[in-house]
Amino acid sequence: MKFSINQNNTKKIKMIFILVYFLTYAGPIFSSSNKKPSPTPTPTPLIIVERPEQQISPYCFDGLGQTLSVSGEIKNGPNALILRIGNTMYDASKFHKDPNTNIIFKEESVNYIFNYCKSKQAELDIEYMFLTHPETFGKTQAEQEKNTLILRGFKKDAKMDLYLPLNVIDNNGAPQRFLKEDKKYLLLQIDKKGLMSEESLQTVSSIRLKKIFLAVDQMMEKAQDLSSSGIKIDMGGLKNQFEGLQKLGELYTNNITSATTQIPLLKKYSYIELEQAVSKILNYFTYFTIGDTGPSDAPFSEIAQLYANTTKIVSEIRAIKDRVRTPFNEMYNLAKSLPGDEINGVEDFVNSPKKYTIPMRFVHDASGQDINTTKLFYICDEWWNQLENLQGKISAVQTVKQGFLPDLRKDISAISSQIASVQAQKKSFEEALQVSAQQGNMQDINGSVSKAKSVVEEKINEIITLYNKISASIESVKNVTDTLFQQSLSDIKKQFSLIAPKVEVEIIYKNEIPAKIQNAYKSADEQKKSSFTQLGNAVKEHITKLDTFLDPVKVELQDSTKNPVPTWSEKYANISYMVNVLRDDLSHSAQLLARTTDLDVDLKNFLKDLDQSIHLKLADIQSVGNQVEIKKMYFQYILSLDLVQKMTGSPVATPDSFPEALKQYQADKNINVLIAKYEKIKTITVQTKNTLEENWRKLNKMDQGLTEVKLLSDKIKPLISSTSSSYIIAVFNTHVNAKMPENNRPAPLL
Repeated sequence: MKFSINQNNTKKIKMIFILVYFLTYAGPIFSSSNKKPSPTPTPTPLIIVERPEQQISPYCFDGLGQTLSVSGEIKNGPNALILRIGNTMYDASKFHKDPNTNIIFKEESVNYIFNYCKSKQAELDIEYMFLTHPETFGKTQAEQEKNTLILRGFKKDAKMDLYLPLNVIDNNGAPQRFLKEDKKYLLLQIDKKGLMSEESLQTVSSIRLKKIFLAVDQMMEKAQDLSSSGIKIDMGGLKNQFEGLQKLGELYTNNITSATTQIPLLKKYSYIELEQAVSKILNYFTYFTIGDTGPSDAPFSEIAQLYANTTKIVSEIRAIKDRVRTPFNEMYNLAKSLPGDEINGVEDFVNSPKKYTIPMRFVHDASGQDINTTKLFYICDEWWNQLENLQGKISAVQTVKQGFLPDLRKDISAISSQIASVQAQKKSFEEALQVSAQQGNMQDINGSVSKAKSVVEEKINEIITLYNKISASIESVKNVTDTLFQQSLSDIKKQFSLIAPKVEVEIIYKNEIPAKIQNAYKSADEQKKSSFTQLGNAVKEHITKLDTFLDPVKVELQDSTKNPVPTWSEKYANISYMVNVLRDDLSHSAQLLARTTDLDVDLKNFLKDLDQSIHLKLADIQSVGNQVEIKKMYFQYILSLDLVQKMTGSPVATPDSFPEALKQYQADKNINVLIAKYEKIKTITVQTKNTLEENWRKLNKMDQGLTEVKLLSDKIKPLISSTSSSYIIAVFNTHVNAKMPENNRPAPLL
C-alpha cells in the first residue's frame, strides 16, 4: 500500500514565512503618515528554515478503523498553522526532531496533535506513520526505534490507546494490521469483562479459517497499552481467546479434508422430521406418568413404535458422527474452555456460535454449507441422551398397567373411608353388647349382639382384603426404575404406611370380638353383683352411723331420771339426714331389683333382707321418736301439776306460789308486785293448757295399745276436761283470779 504526501502544505508555509518577513520589515515604508519617520530599529532576523527531514507527519485512526491525516489540520496554534519556538517557526501539525540528534523532542505541537485526535475520537497511528514514511523516523534503525518509543511514550502519557486492531502474520512471517475490504482496520470489540465480544470472536474465527495466523504478541502488547489508558482488559482471558482461536484454526485445517468425506453422509436424514419426532416423544412423556392415563391424542403403542424408529435413525447419525468425533470434540472442548458466553442450543450453534464458530464451521463447511446436516451433527447426541433416558420409562410402561397409580390412590382413599365408617359399626356392636350384658343373663336374648358382630366382622374383612390388594400392587412394581414413577409411588407408599397401623388395629379388634363378648357379659355380671354388694355395705354403714346418733337417746329413755328431749333435739338433724339416706338406699334397692331376672333368686333375696333391715331401722327411729315425745309430754304433765300447786298452794304453799304472793300483798299493799305475779301465772296457765291439749291429740294418734300411751292419756285427760272449761283454767279462775283484790281483778279466763 502506497501513501502520498501532500506537497501543497510546504509551499503554503514558504509563502507565509515570506509574508511575515515582508510585513515585519517593509511595513513602515508604505506608511501614509506625514510625520517624520522615526528612526528604523535594527530588526531581529527570523530564522526561517523549512526542514522536512526534521518533521514527522502524524496520522490517527478512529473507531471505524479509518486512517486520518493530521498534517495541515491543526487550527488552534498562535499563528494558525505555525508555531514559534525561539526564533524558529514550526508547523504545529507535525512532530519535530532535534536537528542535532535527529530525535523527536516534545514541544507544543504534541499537545495540538493529540487534542486533534481526541476531538475525532481517534488514536495516534504510529505504525501507519512508520510504514508510510519510515525515513522520517530516522536515518538509522536505532534512531527509528528510539523515535518510535518516544512517540509511544507521548501516546501513553496522553492515554491515547483507545482501540485494539486485529494483527495477523503476513506471508513473510511479519505482524501487520488486518485491513478489511474497505481498507479500514478491523477493530476488536472489548466487552464489559475486558474480553473479545461475541461478534469479534465470530469475526476473528472466520478470518482464522482463511489460514491467516494471528499476531498474538503484538495484540497483547497493544491490549496492555489499552489497559494503561484506563480501558478494562482481562489480559489472561484475552490471551486465552487469541491462543485458543489460533489453535482452533490449526485443528480445523488439519481435519477438514477428512471431515468432508464423512459429514455429507448425514444429508439423507431430515432434521425437521427427526426434531418433530423427538419433540412428540418427549412431549408425550412430559404429560405422562407411568401408571397414569396417557395423553388422549396418541396411544402408547404409536409412541413406542415412533420411539423405536427414531432411536434407530439417531443411532445411525451418531455412528457417522463418531468417525469425526475426536477432532470435533477436541475443537468443541477447546472452544468451551475459552472465556466468553455459552451458546444455548442448536439454533445458537448455527446462527450465533460465538466462541464455537470454528467448531460450527468445521461441520458446516464439511457438509457443503448444509444447515440441515449441521444441526443434525450437533443435536444428535442430545437427542440420543433424551431418548436413552426414556428407555426405562418405555419398559416400565409395558410392565405397569395404564391407570395403575389412579387405581392405587382410589383404593387407598376407599380403605381410608372404610376404616372411618367401620367405627360406627363397632360402636353399634358395643352398644348392643352393653345392653345385652346389662340384662345379666349372659345370653344374647334377641340376637342383636350376633347381628352387630357379623356386620363388624364383614366390614373388617373387606378392609383386610383391600389392604392386601394394595400391598400386592405396590410389591408388583418394586422393580420399575423410572424416577418419576417411583417418586409418585413413594408418595403413595407414605400415605399407605399411615394406614397400615390402622388396619392392624382393626384386625386385632376383629380377633378380640369373642373375648369382648365374653368379658362384657362377665364384667356386667360382676358389676351387677358388685352393685348389690356395694349397696349392702352402704346400708350397713348408714345404719351404724345412724345408731351413733340414736343410741344416746335410747340410753336416756331407759333412765327415768333423764330427760332425753335435749339429746334428741341435738341429734335430730343428723338422725333426719340419715333417715333420708336410708330412704335413698331403698330407692337404689328398687332400681337394682328392676335389673334382676327370674334367674337372680339370690340377688332378690339379698335385696329383700336389705330392705327389711332398712324398714326395721326406720321403725326403730319412729319408736324412739315416739318414746321421746311421750317422755317430753310426761315432763310437761308434771309441770302442769306443779302449776296447780303454785296456784292453789296445796298441799304446801311454796315461796313462789300465788297464795304466798297474796300474803305479801296483804302485808305491803304493793299491788304492782301482785299484778306481775298474776300475769306471769296467767301466761303459764294458757301455755300449759294449750300444750296439754296438743299432747292429748298426739297421744290419740299413737298406738293405743302401748301402756305408756294409755297411762299418760289417763293422766292428762282430767287436766283438760271440765264442765265449762279445762281443769287448769278452772283452777286459775278459782284460786288466782278470784283471789285478786276486787278493784284490780281482771276478767276470768274462758
